[in-house]
Amino acid sequence: MSAEEAAPPRTHARLDPFLYPSDTTFRFILLVAAVLGASLFIYNALYFNVIASGGRDLATYRTCLDESQLGQGIPQALASGNLEEPGRQSDAFQSCIAPVEQRKAGWILGGVGLVLVSALVIYLAYPYAKIRRRHLRPLTERDAPEVVADLQELSREAGLKRPPTFVWNPLRRSAGGLAFGHPGRHFVALDGGLVMLHGLDRPAFRAVVLHELAHLRGRDVDMAYATLAIWWGYLAAGVIPYVLTWLDEPVESLWRLAWRLLALVAVVYLIRNSVLRAREVYADARAHAWDGFGEGLRRVVGRLKPLAGPRWRRQVSVHPEPALRAKALDDQRMLFSLGFWEALATGVTATLAYGNVVTLLSFFSNEGLAIRWLAGLVFAPLAIGVVGLGLWRATYSALARGEHPPSGTLPGIGLGLGFLLGQQLSFFAVVEGDVGGEGAIFHFDLLWALVVVVGLTLLVRWVVSAATLWIGAQGPGHGRLLYLPALVVAGGALVVGLGWAFLLRDLDPLFAFSRELVSLEHGFVSQAVWAGPEAGWALVRHPILLYAMQDVLTLPVLASLWAFPLAALLLRGRLQRRGLLLPLAVGLAAGALYCLAHLGIRLWLRASVPDATRELDEYRLSFFVWVLVLALAFQVLAALVTAALSPEHAGVKALFAAFLTGCLATGAILGLNLAFGGTIDSTFFWIVLRQVVNEGALLAIPAAGLGALAGYALRRTRAGRLEPAAVP
Repeated sequence: MSAEEAAPPRTHARLDPFLYPSDTTFRFILLVAAVLGASLFIYNALYFNVIASGGRDLATYRTCLDESQLGQGIPQALASGNLEEPGRQSDAFQSCIAPVEQRKAGWILGGVGLVLVSALVIYLAYPYAKIRRRHLRPLTERDAPEVVADLQELSREAGLKRPPTFVWNPLRRSAGGLAFGHPGRHFVALDGGLVMLHGLDRPAFRAVVLHELAHLRGRDVDMAYATLAIWWGYLAAGVIPYVLTWLDEPVESLWRLAWRLLALVAVVYLIRNSVLRAREVYADARAHAWDGFGEGLRRVVGRLKPLAGPRWRRQVSVHPEPALRAKALDDQRMLFSLGFWEALATGVTATLAYGNVVTLLSFFSNEGLAIRWLAGLVFAPLAIGVVGLGLWRATYSALARGEHPPSGTLPGIGLGLGFLLGQQLSFFAVVEGDVGGEGAIFHFDLLWALVVVVGLTLLVRWVVSAATLWIGAQGPGHGRLLYLPALVVAGGALVVGLGWAFLLRDLDPLFAFSRELVSLEHGFVSQAVWAGPEAGWALVRHPILLYAMQDVLTLPVLASLWAFPLAALLLRGRLQRRGLLLPLAVGLAAGALYCLAHLGIRLWLRASVPDATRELDEYRLSFFVWVLVLALAFQVLAALVTAALSPEHAGVKALFAAFLTGCLATGAILGLNLAFGGTIDSTFFWIVLRQVVNEGALLAIPAAGLGALAGYALRRTRAGRLEPAAVP
């Protein structure tokens, strides 16, 4: 682009790219977490190769296994009703190996600390290494008084409370700049050619300096160099020592370790560079806003040479293509987009070290679900921060331009596939392969993978739905902090869902045994009374499913998924508030119908079943099972009808309707139990409420999808019938 060209016409309304935070901060933290998490495995492996190579720890594990009798006689104990035996064996084993585990944990944490210390040393040395390597010295008034005065004015224009130290190399003929340093001491390096440009092309000089000051104003300089330092610290204090221990590894283990290590290094390197490219585009946008029409910035960008080399080399560059930067100055939609590949990379990075964090936490606790939640707290909020905030920004851009918001489907699929791929690339998968071999149940793994991808896709689409409702209620330029509660809700759902997903995968060997327990219970009851199809029992009596539904966090997480987005309708006009009436009416109607159905069934059974049979424990259990199944069926029906009648935001509305139905059904179950001579207590109340509402909500999600498809199909059919005939 030449200097003589006028500012191009504005074909798109200019948006404020800084109304919402960019995802740069989340991506930097995500990279740091992935590197540190991967270091956990490296020092775990180094412990076995260096400290425990003599076999002392292995002998301790074997002794503890024999003394605790772990795993011995479990089926017989459970079949006889002794539910405490598995827990006793596990506690005894954990207590026996605790000293070894704590010693190992100390070694691993010390290794991670070494990586951090190495990174800190590199980080602190970066500015002085830059100054020495580039032969920089302070730019004073004696060198160029007008330039120094102009630099001070530009610093005030950029809104910097503390101007940076300007340094330069008068012998460098190029006209570039570089912002670097760390908190409390920032520098902006000016090439000699840039100082000369001050008198020849003042707008171009301003553009280059404002671009570098924009890095400081955006606070990405500290994060950029911190990430680079952690990257090099990880290589120096983690990867290199680990590779040196491969000299005596078997070929099979070496291959499993090597390709995952290379993949990890490549993924971190590529994402690191993508973040560095993104910060350049954001700095252009900020400098453009400070510089009016930004003609100087256009000329500077237009003079940049295209990146040389094949296309793949351009993808690993730390600077974006000049053509892309020039396009972003005119069409800011590029700053508000989030695609499949960004979401995929986010998923991979977020879960690369998930298993390693679970391993570390397991040294201190044997609570399987709790340690998975804690591990999820490290990665899930970062993943949803990148993808969720990116889609919130994309929705804001689309609504401000009068366009349809993004669907979120492709980013959701990318995030889900990234989660699966990240698990395969993690070093924890090596240990799983060594222990489990090829004995995994393929169909379960495939089903588990499908649930993960579909679940994450629905969660990402929920973020778009919440953003659409709240931005529509507040207006595109208002309520800018509402993305925070949305990300908290989505992050909480991801933490809980991630914990359950990986726990269920790890409990795969117990599923067959759990099904046998359900079959035994169903067969035992059917010998005394009618027990119905076994599928109904499996739905509400499966031990692992019961364990999942009774979790204390699942209920508030599921409730927040409909409460937060639908609350936006209360702030809109009367017409929009009417959108709440449909799920409210359907939920109340379905709940009332269930109450009537439950009462009718009780009266019919009381009249047709002998008193002696109704006193049997088998009868009471069978009745309890099937009233629960009936409650779930009414919740599914409520979700299906709501989504079919109102396909827009069908998921949140269907969850609301199912929640109301489930609450009324719980009230009917407990209230009629009291009315017909039964008893209840607070424990029984929470057990019934959690199972009915939680399981009904989970079943309502696929029902909402089917109902929405039916609703859209019905609308298209009606539109076709109402289309006027063609005029001859």
